[in-house]
Amino acid sequence: MNLPFLKKKRTNVRYYRSCDELWIYNFHKIMSTGNYAYMVIGWDEYSEIEYDKEEAIKIFGGIYNEYCKLTANNNAIRYYRTVQRLSYLKMRREVAARILVQITMRKMKQKIFMGYIESLKSFGFKYEHEKWDLNGIESLSRQLRASANEIGLLENEIKEITTTGEYVPFEKEVVQVEQALGRNMIDPKSTTVAKWWYMIEQIREISEHRKKQMAKHGKNS
Repeated sequence: MNLPFLKKKRTNVRYYRSCDELWIYNFHKIMSTGNYAYMVIGWDEYSEIEYDKEEAIKIFGGIYNEYCKLTANNNAIRYYRTVQRLSYLKMRREVAARILVQITMRKMKQKIFMGYIESLKSFGFKYEHEKWDLNGIESLSRQLRASANEIGLLENEIKEITTTGEYVPFEKEVVQVEQALGRNMIDPKSTTVAKWWYMIEQIREISEHRKKQMAKHGKNS
């Protein structure tokens, strides 16, 4: 894939390496977009940048595991995972559909044809022949339809998560945290993942304390 933010070289690239370093804004951006450039310290979101994506993914994997140990907010994780999966499947299906149109024409050199087939295989589509074959083409068409069905299921899952209130958009969550803690403004771009979790935990503790006080007051009244 052509990723524009990988074009421009950047010397001395450094990465956030823990929940104590990574901003919660960057964390949610990575989860929602799959853009690991947000792992680069000092990146401004706009300039083109070259970085080691594999290294960034590996480091983020550790941060993600750390986050899962800290929080029980599985609804947000489920939402972001589903969004990323849906985005990949749509891209995968679009590319495969274009390739299928090309190979059904039958007017191409064998080397080019096999190049298309290898591209399809890299996306998980099966083609068990070494040359143009009607059964193989029909099999690819069925696989594309199956992919479309999976896309539809994921779209319904996202709709269910958002309409039932299981997932709260991050921007709304920020406002809720501000209101719950009585703060005028919390800047997600200068609040670490760890600090964000402690804020959420503080809200839970305040809520539990209030419930106990109300229950105690009710008994004494």
